[in-house]
Amino acid sequence: MPTSIPRSITVLTVFTVLALVLALAPRAGAEDAPEKKTTKKTSKDVGNDAGKKKEKPKPPADGDARTQWIEKVVELARGEDEAQRREALAMLLKHDQSGDCLQPVVKLLSDDRLSHDALVDVVRAVGRPGLDDAAAALLPLVAHASAHVRGNAAVSLEYIGSAGTADALKKQLGKEKIAAVKGHICRALGRCGAGEGSVRSLLLKHLGKASNDFDRVGPAVGLAYFEGDKAIARKLEKQLAKAIVKKNMTSGFTGQRKHGRLLGWVLSEIGDKKSAAFLRKKVLSRLENQSALGSEKAFFEAVARKLEGDPTAQKAIDQAVYSFSGLAGLGTTTSVSRSGSLSLFEMDEMRKERDQSPFRPKGDPKVAKRPTLASLRGG
Repeated sequence: MPTSIPRSITVLTVFTVLALVLALAPRAGAEDAPEKKTTKKTSKDVGNDAGKKKEKPKPPADGDARTQWIEKVVELARGEDEAQRREALAMLLKHDQSGDCLQPVVKLLSDDRLSHDALVDVVRAVGRPGLDDAAAALLPLVAHASAHVRGNAAVSLEYIGSAGTADALKKQLGKEKIAAVKGHICRALGRCGAGEGSVRSLLLKHLGKASNDFDRVGPAVGLAYFEGDKAIARKLEKQLAKAIVKKNMTSGFTGQRKHGRLLGWVLSEIGDKKSAAFLRKKVLSRLENQSALGSEKAFFEAVARKLEGDPTAQKAIDQAVYSFSGLAGLGTTTSVSRSGSLSLFEMDEMRKERDQSPFRPKGDPKVAKRPTLASLRGG
């Protein structure tokens, strides 16, 4: 008689088989399924993704939403966080529509609640060609109690180039005591008053009475804006002859090299062709046998070539004059003199943070960032 299998064992065996089938089923499915292709992201893709993430939403085009956006960004522009403040000012000027962003920025120039640093940032932000409304608001700041604000305001007026500011700048030039600020006012006056006889006379006067290289830079750059002015060219030729054309060129000329290069640069900017003949006859002929002054000969040769129509001469002129004449206010000292004059460093400091403008003032190096004096050596 056959032995019967207990029911409990039979049920257990069935569950065990089912468990094995279920355990194997996923493996079979995985083997049968097609392989998934994984694409590895390149560094370029990652960079593009990062760029997309950083993309900022555009401000509202109109209506109440735009008004609220402007008010919010203006508050950031008024704040104490420097990076946030500068970014807010840049956004307002970038997204201006018929003055709806510009006007609130201009109003900040007379906002007594602004800190000194915030005011300077606003002054720098509005330094762009054609912003005549901003120019009118900047004029009172040229007489501000802070020399740093006065200097920055003058530089921004130079960037704007509004002809309507020349009279106020002339008046302030007579009152200014700080040499560095005077220099910036002269530069702004040349840009805003180019072509005016009274401005020409005033800048020539300041250049003629300047007793050192630092004081000469401002009026010299101001005169450089008078392109094509034959009267200024003849006056500067006389000053150049007096400064460097001496019987003993080796000793006399060496003491006047900065002055000579500065005047030569201004002549190159004015661009009167007759100045080339003057340089060859009165300057280069005297340098012919002066081996110790080879760099001076190369500089004035480049100026003459530019005036004669050679476009390749500009690079040699720039390298020589920026490195030697302190043209852009470059210097190695940060001290304040006993007379209260701001240092060369401060003069250059007032021209900083203006890369947002498409305009490059005369006398400023054509570089993305202001260079150190050492980086411009070579002239």
